[in-house]
Amino acid sequence: MGTTIYTIEWLKLVQKFADRWRIGKIGPCPPVLRENCAGTVTKQLVELRTWFDTVYGSSISYPRVAWTQIVNILASQVPDTELSSQEIYTVPLPTSITDPHLRPAKFVISSSTAVTAAFDDGATGELIRALLTMLTDTFNCKAHPGDILVRELAEQGGAKESSDTRPALLVLGGSHSRILAAELGDRGYEILDLSIPGWVPTDSNIAKLDEKLSKIESIEKYTVVMDFVSNYVYRFEQMDGTLAFPYKVGGRYHMLSKVSVCSKESLVSVLDKLNNVMGHLTGPKICLPPLPRYLHNGCCEEEGHCEGVDLPTHASDLLGKCQGIRKIVKEYMVSKYGGVWVPDTVQQLLPDCSNMGSLANGLKDLYAKDNVHLTKHGYSKVADIIVECIKTKFSACLSVSGPQGGHLGEKPQSFFWRGFVSPVGSDRPREKYFSTKHKRFTGGPLRPSPYSGRGGRGGHNMPPPAPSPFRGRKRF
Repeated sequence: MGTTIYTIEWLKLVQKFADRWRIGKIGPCPPVLRENCAGTVTKQLVELRTWFDTVYGSSISYPRVAWTQIVNILASQVPDTELSSQEIYTVPLPTSITDPHLRPAKFVISSSTAVTAAFDDGATGELIRALLTMLTDTFNCKAHPGDILVRELAEQGGAKESSDTRPALLVLGGSHSRILAAELGDRGYEILDLSIPGWVPTDSNIAKLDEKLSKIESIEKYTVVMDFVSNYVYRFEQMDGTLAFPYKVGGRYHMLSKVSVCSKESLVSVLDKLNNVMGHLTGPKICLPPLPRYLHNGCCEEEGHCEGVDLPTHASDLLGKCQGIRKIVKEYMVSKYGGVWVPDTVQQLLPDCSNMGSLANGLKDLYAKDNVHLTKHGYSKVADIIVECIKTKFSACLSVSGPQGGHLGEKPQSFFWRGFVSPVGSDRPREKYFSTKHKRFTGGPLRPSPYSGRGGRGGHNMPPPAPSPFRGRKRF
């Protein structure tokens, strides 16, 4: 259709994306020509690349290196006709990526070709490597530009190693977990999905889950993704000051007044009930904290429901309470069970946000219309967090088979480090005696001392060090 019409259509496309996803950035990927095209395609691609260079400049959304490679590939083709003299022509192009007004751009041509040849495997590989170089340098993509990108070699097993080392996932929880199970399954993970939409940790539900887990063979091979309390923590405030659960009408849950969260005592009480369930889960565990709800909009349009949701401080206040719930869950799970990771999901969704206000505003575009569930893009980002957690936090655990340390029949050895218990590690070096003032306990909370009650901090004193036999003597 020509470069002019193409660039005008490109501006319209960018505007449509901007209207739909306000924080998105759109950049042009270069074409990979798989068959012969008209000779004018060469000229128009050069014109298009020149315009992209002008309007995008140094923007990270523009793969400049890859477009330069396109021109190099086209220039390597032998022209059919060498012109006797250079020809200068003009093409009307938009002024900028946001300004559709046209202005003339001058081009010089000294040769022409009747056919733009399709890219061979070598040219295609160079172009894809140029794209990967840009993704690696700009976005820290983990694909290495030097990798061989040939399908035959991948089918021989080069690409199968990463999928074979992926752990099987056991997914537990409610509707969030059900959607995440589907997302992770699409990424090639083996999924055992025991999630139930609307699941809450009642005595009967916990008993049924306990029975299901007891029947799973080789349950230790699973990495567990669990979300037990998302449907439990959110409540609405009643007139007498107590908190009540939402009620379901017409297939939707409703909050009759101001939205809040349960107390710490109530949350710990229900987590205690999950002790038998957690006893079955011997592999690595990812415990997802509750995602925020009703930050910017209520459950419905009914007057009084989700009262105060339109106040400027509502979103940040409720998000702060939600983050407090995550802290309670983390402290409980990490201190009581081994091999648990509780990611800061909200902060990892928006790593550039530094306070509750900016976090709350950034989350607005990730929520579906019910203000409880996320959009597909939102769940994709949560799945990214889970995958990254599996790769970075549990890689050592997943590479170990069999009990660690000890002989057959002995209890596997575990190692404590910064709040985590791991089957992989080394023994702690033996500590020397120091004075009480400088004595520190590492690897967990302070332990009661047999010499408590003799003063010092909190009444926990250690005995004074024994006199050194070298005191007053020279050492050699």
